[in-house]
Amino acid sequence: MNQDKFVVSGTASHLKFLGKLIGMATRHRIMVPLNLSDLFWKPLVGLPNDRKDLGAVDTMLMRELHDLECLGDAEVEALDPDEVVEYLLRVVCTLYITQAPRNPHMDKMNTLTVPTLAQLVDDSVALKLDAIRLQLVSFMEGMAAVLPYALCTLFTPAQFEELVCGSPDIDIDMLQRITVYEGVDATAPHIGFFWQCLQDMNQAQRSLFVNFVLARSRLPRSIEEFTLHFKIQPAVIMGDDTNPDHYLPHSQTCFFSLCLPRYSSKDICMEKLLYAINNSPTMDADFVERGSAGWEHMT
Repeated sequence: MNQDKFVVSGTASHLKFLGKLIGMATRHRIMVPLNLSDLFWKPLVGLPNDRKDLGAVDTMLMRELHDLECLGDAEVEALDPDEVVEYLLRVVCTLYITQAPRNPHMDKMNTLTVPTLAQLVDDSVALKLDAIRLQLVSFMEGMAAVLPYALCTLFTPAQFEELVCGSPDIDIDMLQRITVYEGVDATAPHIGFFWQCLQDMNQAQRSLFVNFVLARSRLPRSIEEFTLHFKIQPAVIMGDDTNPDHYLPHSQTCFFSLCLPRYSSKDICMEKLLYAINNSPTMDADFVERGSAGWEHMT
């Protein structure tokens, strides 16, 4: 659970800027593919994090702390209090933690007991969670500069994540419902091949396709949130080679459009689509590979 998720880190100014950036994207319904755990989303909607949330992203840390808590009386008494404190500081240390977590009675003790060790572990977990909260304060300040942040508490963590990030699952049926055909017969065989190919793609490939035609990796959550229709247009065949199977699809990300050659089979359509989406990682106006600028200094 959450082992593929990330946690935020950075300076206060960087996190505040990130909050403004994501707030602006959310305001304009631009889905931002943040793969973050509940440690991030829960505080944003006013909910506190707990041990379970920390364990979901740092299983090893929680396992080590649990092992400490499971020690018997004799094992605990044999531990060096200063070494335990040093160890706990090391495993919970972050940018915002500058002092070791100490039990208030620690300085008066030469040995640990099971209750004092348990309290020390609890203090360490609380310190770790508080450090994460302090990081998110800067992020929330940035987001509040753009969004009516008080309304965020109306959402659950999962709902707020979907509001900001959209769904990682690309709904091909929804995409098909908002598609318009310009100069192309919607019932033409190559159009059918195209939709069959998208249905056969896995979610990672579908995300690459959306990036190819829209310069985003996720679609809006509903039809009502689309600001553009997806357009399928005929491909322009240039030169003496008139075989459409020899051409790749072409997209215009600013217009959410795809120029699709009249491929003769589903297999060829899939081959060309996969090649295009895996070899076009940038927006169509970022640079022109075929331009002369790159050849100016060639001799």
